[in-house]
Amino acid sequence: MLDKSKKENPQIKAHKSFTKKKWLISGLIVVIVVLVVATLGYLLISRLINTAKDDSNTRKVLTVNDLENPDVELVSDTSNASVDNLTKELKAQIDKQIAAKQNPNETVKQLAGVLSNTTNDKRQDQLTSFVEDFLANHENALWFNTEFVTPDQAQVNYWKAGLYADLVYNYQFIMLNKFTGSDGKPIDTTKEQLKYINLYLALANDPASHPPIPEKDKDIFVGYVYNEATYFLELKSKLSSGEKAL
Repeated sequence: MLDKSKKENPQIKAHKSFTKKKWLISGLIVVIVVLVVATLGYLLISRLINTAKDDSNTRKVLTVNDLENPDVELVSDTSNASVDNLTKELKAQIDKQIAAKQNPNETVKQLAGVLSNTTNDKRQDQLTSFVEDFLANHENALWFNTEFVTPDQAQVNYWKAGLYADLVYNYQFIMLNKFTGSDGKPIDTTKEQLKYINLYLALANDPASHPPIPEKDKDIFVGYVYNEATYFLELKSKLSSGEKAL
């Protein structure tokens, strides 16, 4: 008859303890591996989604309708095909508005935004060429009636000032990013920046840009505010002294 009070063999007890620890360690390793795989899988899927989103911006040929999609971003890497198509569609709309004697200002601003956001070293003059051409050949179209207002001198001045500001910032972007010309040297746009800064400031300081506001309208319209004036004065001073200011 076996003696139930007999103690377990120490070697057997140690083996059981080791086996238990081994299983615990193995289980912990499995959990860690599962967590690592799950994390890597999540990161991979997220990257693929973001890549697909980026590709939709760079590879799909965008249309004007796509501009209403908040997921569509216009960046320097946006494809030439998309930029060309958007330019073509918006220019056609501008031409149609001008032919019908409708004010094209909103469409002009929309195209200027497209061209500004997609400027890169290969498309460095796309915004400046468009805006300068519009001001040289179609500035009078800013006097056409809009859906809501009949423009006066102050309103036209304000719209023109907005285009001058676009030109200043785009010329600044070209120089700060060290875009190069046909000679391979960085382009210096100091002269162009100063030209449009001066035109902007001239309108900002023109009394015709700030007509008296009727008392009854002061609660809803404070007048035309030239928000870039202070910065442009600082930028003008730095550029005039030879400093390449931000």
